[in-house]
Amino acid sequence: MKYKMLSLHILAISMGSLVLAGCGGSDSSSNTPTPTPTPVADVADQFQGSWLFGMPTGCPYSKAVVSKTAATALDITTESVKATEAGNCASSLIDNRTLTDQFAMVSNIQPKQQVGAVIYHLADYRSALSNANAPALKVALTYKNSNAVCIITSQDRTEIEKQINAIADPIKNASCLTKSSPAFSTLAPKTVLATGSYQLAASLDPVSQATEYLAQLNTLGQQGYALLHRNIKTTSSGSPENLYLTNSKQQQRYAYTSKNLNLNSLDIRYARWFDEAKAQAANGYLPFSSHRAGSSLNFTHYFVKKTSASDSYTLDYKHFYPAATVQDMIAGFNELGAKGCKLILWDSNVFVGAQTTLANTNSVDIATCANSSTHNGTYSYVYVKKPMNSVTEPNTAEINTIIQNQLKAGYRLVSSTFYVKPTETEALLFEKDSSKSTTTEYKVFAENALRLNNGSPNLLRRLNEQGKIGWLYTGDGYIFSNDPNSMIGSLTGVNLP
Repeated sequence: MKYKMLSLHILAISMGSLVLAGCGGSDSSSNTPTPTPTPVADVADQFQGSWLFGMPTGCPYSKAVVSKTAATALDITTESVKATEAGNCASSLIDNRTLTDQFAMVSNIQPKQQVGAVIYHLADYRSALSNANAPALKVALTYKNSNAVCIITSQDRTEIEKQINAIADPIKNASCLTKSSPAFSTLAPKTVLATGSYQLAASLDPVSQATEYLAQLNTLGQQGYALLHRNIKTTSSGSPENLYLTNSKQQQRYAYTSKNLNLNSLDIRYARWFDEAKAQAANGYLPFSSHRAGSSLNFTHYFVKKTSASDSYTLDYKHFYPAATVQDMIAGFNELGAKGCKLILWDSNVFVGAQTTLANTNSVDIATCANSSTHNGTYSYVYVKKPMNSVTEPNTAEINTIIQNQLKAGYRLVSSTFYVKPTETEALLFEKDSSKSTTTEYKVFAENALRLNNGSPNLLRRLNEQGKIGWLYTGDGYIFSNDPNSMIGSLTGVNLP
């Protein structure tokens, strides 16, 4: 449906006019002196905001989000809406909670001009679907009324006046946008705890390219970027990349280290890792990730710390024999949490299987936790089965309801892809820290920000669009949070970013 909409509106632009909603174009002045001069707004400012694309028949099904990119330039993105009551567009339109898609760019916006009663601004227009080398379309951003502005595909004064006067109702014209309530993508958290900025880097294998991978982690870590997502693909045919995030409101820096452990027996892999992890934790490093090449007995473990933090950690674990049920697991997590020990690792694929140092069985499940030297509270955990529309599609509306209900009880989401065993469906895991009152908020989209065929620039645009207003990607492409402590890509004990 989105692509049909794009084609419809682009066709309308090429044939006639497109509307951008605005709030009037008249200037005002006063001869009364003021102590502080009023700043002069850029010409692009008047067009910013959320607007509805016009539709010749039926209700609009797309909003335009118009953002200023320069004093005389705009970026136009789209997200979908729907009507809950047929024929009642005005009162029943609701957002589909979609992320935005690139639609068009407007540049070189000129000062206002007027022909008769018609006010307009000459500008250059380029569709997101047009050839990058094609010349920009010469247009006029033309006010239909105080709530609608049309892009007329002519810069002739007479033609501009003729075309805008021919539009009877901008909400029924596919070339028009009419001022609307804020789009879902533009809604900021009530409390902005952080702002995020993202970048992508080459995907490197943590085992075969360990030296280069560690160098990448530390180079970007020293710039304040923490690795959130390794090996993601933004197009079906493109190469995977690593996704990094920095908290723009803080000056955190990250240091990573690694350790290769060559084992003579597979069943001591957790014990050897745990010994190394304890030594690293005493110096402020917590487990970040573990990797193994095939069936090799060589393991590469990575650890991370905030360089400005003074924390040291002690680690503990609990194993379950026979394998854990949901009730056993939560009871075990809460047993560790009651000691002030925060869950940081559960049943990693690197460690599942026989562990003779723990129990002589192939069905050992292990929970690992960390207790910070600066933390004085306890932790408790809640497990909720993840509602799904299908095997691969989560029911995001129900997930949002569950998250909001848990927040009321003081629990924040720490994993949206949790499972007791790989053979079971994913679940939601929530954590409560007794030492903190939560100001955490979540924004749950109906689509995955990391869906394929967007390309790297579109992915970064989407993430930075949310990061700028205070929403951080959590490791789940559907879920964003205002809280840097809610990075849930893995249960690492280090708050990233």
